[in-house]
Amino acid sequence: MLASAGIASELIHNPDHLIPFDRVAVLFLQAFQASADPAFGLMVGTMVQPRSYQVLGYAVLSCDTLGEAIDRLVRYEKLVGKLGTSKLLAMENSWRLQWACPIDGPWSRLLKEAAISGWITLARQLVENTPAFEVFFEHAPAVDVARYEQVLGAPVHFGAEFTGVQLASHALQTRMSGA
Repeated sequence: MLASAGIASELIHNPDHLIPFDRVAVLFLQAFQASADPAFGLMVGTMVQPRSYQVLGYAVLSCDTLGEAIDRLVRYEKLVGKLGTSKLLAMENSWRLQWACPIDGPWSRLLKEAAISGWITLARQLVENTPAFEVFFEHAPAVDVARYEQVLGAPVHFGAEFTGVQLASHALQTRMSGA
């Protein structure tokens, strides 16, 4: 798969090398097709660990609160890749953490689901009591909504105006387990 995606296998072991977005997208799409699972992106996100984010993951581990961790994610995400852009927006009674994929294509749903699932998986590892949240996707579901809600552990909305999570205002004050 690496070769057909145009990625030299020795480069995946080089921590200083960033693989171009279009090559990662091709690889991700090939893996999706080989898996035959319409929720492949969602499931990839469940495998995220702090080290998945490289140096950023370790920087997040040293945060005191979930809000500080999200701030570091948003400010420094370009250190680990350019697959998308995160923004934290203050709403009337909540916070919206959204993710935008820069290129639309057959893989964008996969990447969006992997990103959001990855955020949620990481948050559960970092805080003892994950605050309540809701998940939003701009696209339609690839499988039954119940599977999304089971994997993500939250209400999931499709056809939304953004892709991301929405949390109560106080959620950003949640203490990190290893603070």
